[in-house]
Amino acid sequence: MKQYNANILLVDQDHNYRTSLYNALSDCGYSVHETETAGEAIQHLQDYSNYDLVIWVPLSPAEILSFLEALREETSCPVLAVFRELSSEHRLTAYASGADDCIQTSISEEEMLAKVTALLRRYNEYRGKVISAYSVQFNPEARIVMKNGKKLDLTDLELNILEYLYNKNGEVASIPEIYEQVWGEKYFPGSNNAVMVHILNLRKKIEENMSHPTIIRTVWGKGYRLCL
Repeated sequence: MKQYNANILLVDQDHNYRTSLYNALSDCGYSVHETETAGEAIQHLQDYSNYDLVIWVPLSPAEILSFLEALREETSCPVLAVFRELSSEHRLTAYASGADDCIQTSISEEEMLAKVTALLRRYNEYRGKVISAYSVQFNPEARIVMKNGKKLDLTDLELNILEYLYNKNGEVASIPEIYEQVWGEKYFPGSNNAVMVHILNLRKKIEENMSHPTIIRTVWGKGYRLCL
């Protein structure tokens, strides 16, 4: 029995298998969108990234790396790779490239649906740890920041600043405090510029409007406060 409402993207060029899987998932109440090729799937994810699971049947081993790398640029949702022939090499390549689980098309419908339920359960538990503000999602434990469904490329220092501000629980952090805690060095007046530049770069990545920041706010004369 289905435990979660979910949007699923199904990617497979084999019409018969895709239709069979589509029907099984739809009968469980999942909302399913179909595409034939990996390229169509990436294009669709660029337009609509609100998916909870991608089920994908690779055409060849060579497609594994290129598709999963492109997919991870668009979404952090789990990926179930379904191989017609599943070798150890295929499995290792898929896992290393970002797949969350691998199965064969010969698997029973019941086991397939159980895999789907398990992946969705883990994803929902993961998302339960995510703090959202406006278009930004921050998972403090995984140190992952998403914006509009896409993972942001933050430097270690930017992540450390964000993490430190988060751990302040909404309290203001002064520039000397941020510098000593994040850089791990004794504060001196020239340190102000280092902190301010990194805050500026972080804001460029996470704020919608740099002129009116809403996530990292300046408290004049005191420092910065994270509003999540």
